Amino acid sequence: MTEAEVQKQVDGVWKLLQAGRCIAPGSKVAAIGQEAVKLYEYPPALALWVFLKQEHSPQHEFCVSPEGLTNRLPYSENTIAKARNYLLSVELLAQTHKGVGKGNPSRFRFNSNTLNI
Repeated sequence: MTEAEVQKQVDGVWKLLQAGRCIAPGSKVAAIGQEAVKLYEYPPALALWVFLKQEHSPQHEFCVSPEGLTNRLPYSENTIAKARNYLLSVELLAQTHKGVGKGNPSRFRFNSNTLNI
């Protein structure tokens, strides 16, 4: 790239940063795009989605334990489980491991085609 091209890119990123439209990796910010409108149908799923996006990177595999999340989200275990299942049904989450019992929890990741939602 020429120096002028580099400066143009730098200026563009600076404008995005100043407008609050550039999110740095690891910043614990969850951006909700227009595609996430399907989450409005079940608000606990939207809350869980935002929580998960803030806590986990796109490459991260994680557990979604209703028992463990009741102290972090204002929902019952049953509601958190329903929200997790809703995210699976609309393909925002993918299950990577089917757990059995307390010592072997199920694990999930974000679907790669939904990372910008």
